[in-house]
Amino acid sequence: ITSGISRDATTTLQTIAPVTEIPYVPYGYQLSVDRRTLRRNETLRGFHTWLKNATDAGFVTRQETVSMIPPVVLSPSSNHSILDLCAAPGSKTSQL
Repeated sequence: ITSGISRDATTTLQTIAPVTEIPYVPYGYQLSVDRRTLRRNETLRGFHTWLKNATDAGFVTRQETVSMIPPVVLSPSSNHSILDLCAAPGSKTSQL
């Protein structure tokens, strides 16, 4: 995707890489675009709307890549009890 960012009557083209799979996180993917660009860039408006709707419907959980590591390293089984003392907003808990 190539997106245009306009600043003071000049346009800067920025190439955005495709979504990449995070190899150590099952079903984990990473965007190559920052949150601010995703919100403000007209070219990405359709994708941003889809992402918000998918998140609101519970189909997608967004979190930082570093937050995806603890559940993978912990590797819990169904017979384990886990108390997440840092559960706000609960992304790691939902990943578990």
